[in-house]
Amino acid sequence: MNFDISIIIPIHNSESFLEACLESVKNQSYQDYEVLLIDDGSQDRSADICSSYVDKDERFKYFHQKNMGVSSARNLGIKLCKGDYIVFIDSDDRVERVYLEKLVLEMSFQKVDMVMQSYIKQDDYGDWSKISYKKVGYFKHEDAKNWIESLMSIHTGPFPKLFKAETIKNNAILFRKDINFAEDLIFLLEFMEFATSGIYVSDVSNYYYNNTPNSLGNKYKSSPMKLFYTPLRELLLIYQRSLYQSNIKNLQLGSSLHRKTVDIYMFWYNNLYDSSSFSERYFAMRVFRKLNLHIFLTQINSKNPLRKLYYRLFAANFVGLACFVDNVRFLLESQLFRNKKPTLIAKSHRQKSI
Repeated sequence: MNFDISIIIPIHNSESFLEACLESVKNQSYQDYEVLLIDDGSQDRSADICSSYVDKDERFKYFHQKNMGVSSARNLGIKLCKGDYIVFIDSDDRVERVYLEKLVLEMSFQKVDMVMQSYIKQDDYGDWSKISYKKVGYFKHEDAKNWIESLMSIHTGPFPKLFKAETIKNNAILFRKDINFAEDLIFLLEFMEFATSGIYVSDVSNYYYNNTPNSLGNKYKSSPMKLFYTPLRELLLIYQRSLYQSNIKNLQLGSSLHRKTVDIYMFWYNNLYDSSSFSERYFAMRVFRKLNLHIFLTQINSKNPLRKLYYRLFAANFVGLACFVDNVRFLLESQLFRNKKPTLIAKSHRQKSI
């Protein structure tokens, strides 16, 4: 079966990693694809690196725009792509030679709107480890509880996933350009509203996620107030729509989707607590009540006693004490993480060449 995949790669000052990324794409065992290189106003050698691939391989196509953000770059790729299926790859990441082949194979067997795979992540200390979903297998469109839980278990980015292009284009699903936090999550939730053939979650891992401070996923430009309020508002609107309304009401308190929303809110409020005025913090508390998130804080079944205490203190409006407890938890976990020994899988992937 000819799938004709469009690979969309947003690029912004990525010269340190870009060649390794493009080389891994060029060497794919599955060859029926086009590559859309969307340069989001790079000021380094990224354009020259792209040109060297465009000149040698007609499947590589280069487009330049002024710096408008990763969402705008991905949207331009969606507009220009011609493939039946879409894959997003970040310019500082890389993929195994069989990455597309495995995605296509799973799509051909499952005949779904999206295939989601596991991935291999590099942490802040240079160790590589496999990140897997809690639940794998086929999920029906209406089975929101299970696929939401699986989606929220590791990563809500658009990789490593194979999307049916028709589902995206026919329903005008795009990344929100006015926000740069949780825009990936909102894109996926909107996609799933129209994924009537369901999705397939796989434990295959051929995507290397380079979690660097300058990675596309770590670039935020807005103030804390603007950064988090709009995603929270959008999530509330998504909850109210038909696919989620009946499912969300039946979910147990502390479900993955509610917890993700709570985490976004808590992260937002902690930033406000450190850097904003009393009026902004008061506004944040009103948002919290409007979203009815305070109901879920005391019900979240966290195994970490400090995390559980944090939620309960926050729900009781002891905000300062809650933030202190969470800071203690963060410091303790950071220290434990620094002292951990590299795992066998971390060692193997560090030595592995692509």
